Amino acid sequence: MGKLRIILAAVFAAVAIAPKVAAAPIDMSKYTSETLEETFTAEGLTYDFAHSDYSDSGDKVTMYVFRMDGCGRCSNFYNFVKDSLLAQYADKFKIVSYEIKNNRVNFGLLNQLAEFYNQKSADGGYGTPVVIIGDTMTTGSDSISDARKQEIINIIDSGTDYDVVEEIADGIDNINDSMKTVFSDSGATLMTTMPYYRSHSLRVTPADSSNLGLDRYEYVAAYDIDLMNNGVVVPVSNTQLTISLPVSKAYKSYKVAYVDGGQISEVLDASYNNGVVSFNTSHLSRYAVYGTNDDTSTSTVAQKKVPSAPNSGVATKNEASMAVTNLIALTVMISLGLIYKKSKQY
Repeated sequence: MGKLRIILAAVFAAVAIAPKVAAAPIDMSKYTSETLEETFTAEGLTYDFAHSDYSDSGDKVTMYVFRMDGCGRCSNFYNFVKDSLLAQYADKFKIVSYEIKNNRVNFGLLNQLAEFYNQKSADGGYGTPVVIIGDTMTTGSDSISDARKQEIINIIDSGTDYDVVEEIADGIDNINDSMKTVFSDSGATLMTTMPYYRSHSLRVTPADSSNLGLDRYEYVAAYDIDLMNNGVVVPVSNTQLTISLPVSKAYKSYKVAYVDGGQISEVLDASYNNGVVSFNTSHLSRYAVYGTNDDTSTSTVAQKKVPSAPNSGVATKNEASMAVTNLIALTVMISLGLIYKKSKQY
């Protein structure tokens, strides 16, 4: 038994220290791509490529697009390429298109790239167009939203050299290998439980919410806090957030208020350590910081957060008193009725 334990321990140790096996590079020659001019012809679009700065080759920002013949959203996307991208950035990007309705081999490439981005379809279907650029991937209607179009413009304008096919060739087999959960800006820090692409960044902008008072607390500062990706605000959901903000004055205790529509919508507990106030939340927006040196154990702020009991809940003291009063009155009325009935018998 002792020898068996030693052998098992050696096996587990070997597994633990074994190098990670990266995904094999993709053989792109297996797949049939289209030039942008060929795609435009298939989509029924006209463009003078002969007198354009656009080229399907060269060291430029590369966009991979998986489309289907007859797809209305695909036509919408390529109209955006024609009217916006080629008009302003023709020399800064190139598009490699793959038709997947009539070419199932190309569908295999889509599956590999989607797996890299943790977006591989469970049922084998994808909404088209599928647009991959930089470290981002979108499908279907998300690919033609205004926010996505602006993001694509920002990525092209940044001149990023991030290419998913090259990443896989370099031994990166999953986007998680380059994702992060900690972001900082202007002395502030955001920690998330869900990882985001490395191109994401934190934007913290000083704001003025001094007109919003918090009982027994002094206003310290306010900030608009956003997570950005390629110049576009990213909706944050399904993750817990820890936000740390620098403060210039120390108090005994702090509160942080979530400001929505110019009003305090929620009051959060906060901790202080070495010039930084930290708190937990689930969304990003404007937050105002308040501090106090008073004893806040009986503050009205805490009292306001306690909801009153609903009608179906435990009766309050006033409700109980009213019930007793009504019972006494009913008893008196019944007693008077009995006395009156007896008096009539005589």
